[in-house]
Amino acid sequence: MDCDHCGRDIDGMPYTCNRCGETHCSDHRLPEYHECVHVQTSERSWENYASAQAEERSSGSSNSLSRVADVFWLLISIPYWIGSSIIGFLKFTRKYPATGLWKISKFVIVAAVLVLIAGQAGFGPIDSPQEQVVSPFSSTVSNVTESTEINETQVEQLVREEVNQRRSERGLSRLSGSASLNEQSRLHSDDMAAHDELAHDLRGSTTDERLSEASCPSGGENVAQSWVFEDIETESGTEYLADEEELADSLTRQWMNSPGHRENMLRTQWSETGVGITVTDENKVYATQMFCA
Repeated sequence: MDCDHCGRDIDGMPYTCNRCGETHCSDHRLPEYHECVHVQTSERSWENYASAQAEERSSGSSNSLSRVADVFWLLISIPYWIGSSIIGFLKFTRKYPATGLWKISKFVIVAAVLVLIAGQAGFGPIDSPQEQVVSPFSSTVSNVTESTEINETQVEQLVREEVNQRRSERGLSRLSGSASLNEQSRLHSDDMAAHDELAHDLRGSTTDERLSEASCPSGGENVAQSWVFEDIETESGTEYLADEEELADSLTRQWMNSPGHRENMLRTQWSETGVGITVTDENKVYATQMFCA
């Protein structure tokens, strides 16, 4: 089977992109490594959306200036009309005081002035929330809903493949999978999750005891902790792990970046390996990989 991106024959496990559906080798399995068309489409859609929002805000600013001008002329014309009416009414009542309208006019004038003062005191600009451009896309891929569950078994297979790839690149033999090592690795990852503690030796369980249970006279173990669906800080920057492939790649790099774990992973005497992954309800990940000579 050939990689749809580079055309090379796939040596080992093929990776199918859950976004574009193409099959790739381990070097081009991530969307950004094989120029996934869905990622590019989403970026273009977001640029068009942001541009449309900017034009709408610009148009809204012009309309706002027009409304301000209308309010300004209204504020000038209303007092002028009220003042003219009061003056005309005042002249009429002074000319005909016997009608008793003079007393009424004083009451009306005072009431009108009070209403005008109250209106001016309560008048002011209406605060509006600042506009923000918010992306309408739930992820960087169009029409794709991000899964909120991780397939632990798939991550275990991917980690084993990632480790074998690192060994092959250095001329070392590939490690075969061991059911008994897988079982002991899963039990230890479950134990770390239950105690919320990253350690080789927990209450009632040690590395030597697990190797003995797996009928392995000589072996080693790597453990790690990470997160999914959360921003995590790494030596290379902030990461957000959203699927099985990204999680497997991150765990393997975490071990490779640690001298002791890297040495354990690349020992020449190992022949078998087992991996156990546990993801808690809080999206916390515990990983165990055991090796046997």
